[in-house]
Amino acid sequence: MFGEIWKFWKKETLIDKAEEEVEKMLVIAKDMFRIAMSVLLDNEKSRADLYKMDRGLNEIQIDVRRKILEHLSINPAMDITASLILITIVVDIERLGDYSKNVLDLSQNIDMKLKGCYFDEIRDLRNELEPLFDETISVIKEMRKDIGKEEMQKCTDIAKSCDTLLDKLMDDDLTPKKAILATLLLRYIKRIASHLKNVASSVVNPFARLGYKPKE
Repeated sequence: MFGEIWKFWKKETLIDKAEEEVEKMLVIAKDMFRIAMSVLLDNEKSRADLYKMDRGLNEIQIDVRRKILEHLSINPAMDITASLILITIVVDIERLGDYSKNVLDLSQNIDMKLKGCYFDEIRDLRNELEPLFDETISVIKEMRKDIGKEEMQKCTDIAKSCDTLLDKLMDDDLTPKKAILATLLLRYIKRIASHLKNVASSVVNPFARLGYKPKE
């Protein structure tokens, strides 16, 4: 549904610009995720300022809202559903940046590469999740429901893997520091996967079912 509406919207200058800004937000969010995870898991050094990047996400989100408002002011009876969808998914993308900041905050008292104690499994989840940012961009640009459904399932699988590891972690005798790190990191990864799923669902589901499993 949204895919067809957005194809029509792309004829409108303001909406064309809004779409470009959504894609830009996803690129920034991907970079933030990659940097934050590398700093925490692999003890890599980065000169990137994730807090500045996050402020950039916030500014783009505000600009998208402004463009939508201008569009609806000119065409008050048009594209209401699509406007609601677009405003909703920019909130999800902005949240991706927030969770990457949370990941980076965990690295403040860590000065070594994290391995073992669930961190190898977490690294695998990171490697599965990072390409989904690019897939989300493709879903938005190409309006492919089939790709969107596939990505939603991948995000769901990652979230389930996080839950499985969290349940397993509760039964292990870890040091408090490692247990807290692993628990928080798994929760953040799960939330990032969920927000990417919500964005992908915008080309698969009607507005009322954003983020939910597609109806067959």
